[in-house]
Amino acid sequence: MQDPLEVAVERLKQLTKESLLAYWIKGEFEESELYAELAKRAKNLGLPDSLVETFWALSKESKEHGEKLETIYRKTYGKEPEPPDIPPIEVYPILHKFERAEDAIEALQMAMESEKLAMEVYTRLAKETSDPELRELFESLAKVERSHYERLEGELKLLKELFKEKEKKRG
Repeated sequence: MQDPLEVAVERLKQLTKESLLAYWIKGEFEESELYAELAKRAKNLGLPDSLVETFWALSKESKEHGEKLETIYRKTYGKEPEPPDIPPIEVYPILHKFERAEDAIEALQMAMESEKLAMEVYTRLAKETSDPELRELFESLAKVERSHYERLEGELKLLKELFKEKEKKRG
């Protein structure tokens, strides 16, 4: 089976600047919806407020990024973005695995993997492009994904500690 990083990089390298920007805009809005749904589920499952707040913050940031990029796109190309039909690299099938509180650790790990994959793709694309404007865009995208990964990693550590404490109290 082909490495998802390789597949994503190859498909994204074939896109024009315009298509790539449209692709990223769509991905940011989808990521925003994913994190909003994760926040709702985390709250309904009684998980820590910090986790719920992190999911809401990531949802808000992703939406803001999408809106900012959409503005740039409209200004640059004078039309609405039309994303190519390539699945987003960030929105893994996380939601269907997040039905119970016990699923939260796995959902967080999957979200982290998704952010890590996106970061690796953007870092690689930045290294491989000869266009300075695109390189700057890819590098900034990689930084955003890294910060998302690190925030999720912090929440994962807290959640694991919380579950350990609950186990100690039971046992």
